[in-house]
Amino acid sequence: MCNVSELLEAKKRIKELEALLAPPLPPIVRGEIDHTGLKSLIELNFPSASIFLSDSVKYLCDLKDIEAFLAQDKTNRKTYVKDKYDCDDFAYRLMGQFSVEGWAEIAKGIIWTDTHALLGCIDVNRDFWFIEPQSDTIKSNLEPWQGTQVRLVMI
Repeated sequence: MCNVSELLEAKKRIKELEALLAPPLPPIVRGEIDHTGLKSLIELNFPSASIFLSDSVKYLCDLKDIEAFLAQDKTNRKTYVKDKYDCDDFAYRLMGQFSVEGWAEIAKGIIWTDTHALLGCIDVNRDFWFIEPQSDTIKSNLEPWQGTQVRLVMI
C-alpha cells in the first residue's frame, strides 16, 4: 500500500518529467522579414551561396530567445560518430527540434559550407548568426574547421 508521502513524491516526479517533455516556450516575435528582404540579406552575406527559402515571411526574435531554446535542447549531448551521426545529422536534428509551434516560423535554417553542416539564424537586428549544433555555440563568423565558404542556405 502506498503512503501519502510516496504518492506526493510520485506526483512531483511526474511534473518534473512533464516539464522535460514540454515544448520550449515560443520566442517573443519582435519583427518579420519578407522573402525579398531575407534573400537580399543572405545574398549580401553569402554572395556565392545557393539559397532556398520556404516561406514568404519569417519572424525575427532576439538572440537571447535562441540561446534559451538551445539551453533546454539536448542535440549537443549526442555522440559524434563519423559517417554515421556526424555534422549533417546534428544539424537536421536541431532543425527538427526547432520545428515546433511558435519556433517553426522563426528565421533559421540549415547551412552547408564547403566542409560542414550547421544552422544559421537571423535576429531582430537582422544580423546573421551561425549555430553549431554539436556545442550550442553561436558566432557571427565560421570557425576555420567549419569551412571557408557558405555554399547552401535553406531557411
